[in-house]
Amino acid sequence: MSSLQGLEPNPCESGVKKGRIGRSNKGVYTLLISVPSGLSLKVGKLGRVRLKKGIYIYTGSALGPGGLEKRLRRHLGRKKKRFWHVDYLLASGNAHVKAIAFAPTYGRAECRLNKS
Repeated sequence: MSSLQGLEPNPCESGVKKGRIGRSNKGVYTLLISVPSGLSLKVGKLGRVRLKKGIYIYTGSALGPGGLEKRLRRHLGRKKKRFWHVDYLLASGNAHVKAIAFAPTYGRAECRLNKS
């Protein structure tokens, strides 16, 4: 097992910072993202998107190689290819991950989690 403690640039105040996630643990996760001021940004094929100041929630799954640890490190990293919509938001410089919640799963659970 390896620790996610001390990740930069967005240290989290959740179980991810304090706990451990094994490299092979697959699961579902939710990012709590702060947008301190309104912004407008181009998001891939969606085009220009405007977001108001506030807190946004992004839920995803990490079912591939590397599991939760690899996916969360990717989201928190500074340099990455923009692949998911959240990548554009986090790369804007005007959004910061404030907390992460996660749970082990063996299948897609994002919709069930957000509906509960």
